Amino acid sequence: MTEKSIELNVKRLYLPGVVLKQKCKKCGKELTMDLSVEYLSYPCTNEPFAVCFGCDSCEEENMYDYVLGLTLTGIDAQEV
Repeated sequence: MTEKSIELNVKRLYLPGVVLKQKCKKCGKELTMDLSVEYLSYPCTNEPFAVCFGCDSCEEENMYDYVLGLTLTGIDAQEV
C-alpha cells in the first residue's frame, strides 16, 4: 500500500532532537542540520523533498533527499 502524501500546512516545522547528518560530496566533511534550530518549510509527508547542506570547508552546496513519515500512536487506546 502506497501512503498518500499529506500537506501539513505548517510554514516552519521544527523537530527538536532530530539532527540530519550527511557528508560533503566534494571534501567529505560531516555536515549536520539540527532541526531544533533550523526547520522544514511547508513539508509534505510520504514524498521526497530536497534539503540543502552548505559546507563551511569547501563552500559546496550539497542536496540530499528525505521523506517525512508521520505516525500517530494511541496511548491507553481501546479497541472499538
